[in-house]
Amino acid sequence: GLITAFIMFFMLFGSGWLVEERTNGTIKRLGAGHGAVAVSFGGSVLALLAAGILQIAMFSAILKLFFDIVLFNGVLSYAALLSYLLAVVAISMFLSSVLKTQAQLQAGAPVIALLTGFMGGCFWNFIEMPERIKMLSLLTPQGWALSALNGLLLDPADTSAVLLPATVLLAASMVLLPASYVIIRMQMRKV
Repeated sequence: GLITAFIMFFMLFGSGWLVEERTNGTIKRLGAGHGAVAVSFGGSVLALLAAGILQIAMFSAILKLFFDIVLFNGVLSYAALLSYLLAVVAISMFLSSVLKTQAQLQAGAPVIALLTGFMGGCFWNFIEMPERIKMLSLLTPQGWALSALNGLLLDPADTSAVLLPATVLLAASMVLLPASYVIIRMQMRKV
């Protein structure tokens, strides 16, 4: 649970470049080049994904080296984490495209990360939660990720544990990433 919470914190703060570039006029200048905004947006999404993958790899390595714990066993665990990571990148890009200033992002990111972390079950035993709270946790990306990861802890080869959570997380990212890009383009036209 803590790993998913840390990933959310990291990604929400990692997308602050968008607010800064909008404030200092870089995005406006990018708009002069054909397709430059799309390339910059795509590159930023890929950079955030790479940073998140590195963070997951570091968590895995530290757990294995210092505590001899293999938390993510199998390809399905990493598929679940990758779908969660993409959803969190999409959420962070969306928030950065909506918020106007760096101060708003810095004030809102911890609140969003903590609220969704608590609601998603990152800070307590997800397996022993009452059913109503488990259902409530599915309103967050952390809840979906933990649902998949906990199902895989019981049976690392159970594809049904990953299928629905990964589909929901990928669907969220397929909605939020294009929405973020459209918002950025609309803001450029207003300027």
